[in-house]
Amino acid sequence: MVTLAGLAGVYKAGQAARGPVPATMGRGVLILALAFIGSSSAFDPLRQGSCPLGFLTFAGNKCLHVSTDYYDSQGQFQAVTWGGARDKCMTMSDHTWTTDLVYSLNEDIMYQFNDYVANNLTGMKYYIFWVGANRISAVSHWEWTDGQLVDSMSYVWYMYHPLSTSTNTKGVLVPADKHRFYMVDMPDTSSAPSFICEAAPRCNRTQPPPLNI
Repeated sequence: MVTLAGLAGVYKAGQAARGPVPATMGRGVLILALAFIGSSSAFDPLRQGSCPLGFLTFAGNKCLHVSTDYYDSQGQFQAVTWGGARDKCMTMSDHTWTTDLVYSLNEDIMYQFNDYVANNLTGMKYYIFWVGANRISAVSHWEWTDGQLVDSMSYVWYMYHPLSTSTNTKGVLVPADKHRFYMVDMPDTSSAPSFICEAAPRCNRTQPPPLNI
């Protein structure tokens, strides 16, 4: 299990050095098995497009919002639990759009997210970000907040994750080598300084029932 203390160590060391992420995190050693391929050589700025105010259009016309609520220019941050982050995302809903923690993560969106943080939120490049992946027990499946199953073989996961024995865990993006983010599982009692919301037109998605958090 990746621990909050281990992730905090990565963040603090990175903030102090403004250099490469330390080699260790939690119990594991960061050894990237997958090269960062498929990204463009120049950053293509994201735009609002047809998304609601505060959201940007990512791959597949997905509308995402990266929270900067807990960030300031001195690099100080406050933390929020997964449940608190989800509540904040859902308060962004209106009569036209429904909002929740992001549930459409895939490799294309992850590449764009990496570039977006590196080029627009440089002070947050060592942050960790809550996303909408969720698992209640060791015998249950990982699900996104829209009820779809999470692909445990997807390259959005960090190596050896998700852990087969984890219970009451949530998905969080953590920084790895060369500003590449991967998803790991963390206890639902942990906290993170940021999160990613997703918006969809109400005609395309019904609001899911609250998860048991």
